[in-house]
Amino acid sequence: MQAQEYLSVLTNQAEKIKTHPTWTDHQKNKGFFELFNMILEEATKDERLNFTTLFSRLAYTGAKYQLKSITLHYSHIFRKSHEQNLIKKDNEVLFTDLGFYICNQLLYEIFGLQSSKSERAPSAQIALHFQKEKKKTIGFRSVVEAVLFEIDPKKEPSIL
Repeated sequence: MQAQEYLSVLTNQAEKIKTHPTWTDHQKNKGFFELFNMILEEATKDERLNFTTLFSRLAYTGAKYQLKSITLHYSHIFRKSHEQNLIKKDNEVLFTDLGFYICNQLLYEIFGLQSSKSERAPSAQIALHFQKEKKKTIGFRSVVEAVLFEIDPKKEPSIL
């Protein structure tokens, strides 16, 4: 199968998984995770690197193709949730939507492919539930770095 045909199959597969009439959300999530892996493998197939984890493959792909930070954020949430079995009955639908979105987004950002039904932005539900936590920085203060040579309880320590 030619590379372009294979990419077309991957694009169609996302739609098939999402609209499969008899699959449960659990089965759809497994299908999206497999598709997620296949997309990343296709993106890195010509590399002479041995990726030992999905994290490393995703990080490399993100750097190589300059993926948007939000795409990487959602991709890592999706990856981590599957690897750590964080997907439960009460959040399966949400992860199905995330899987569909992230697979389509990776196909678009890496290969320039877009399915007819995929959206260019995550749904409001995905954005709300998986948003990045913004850490509030109050301020900075200087820190002294030192090396301690000796400790004598009778006198103060020598610091350089």
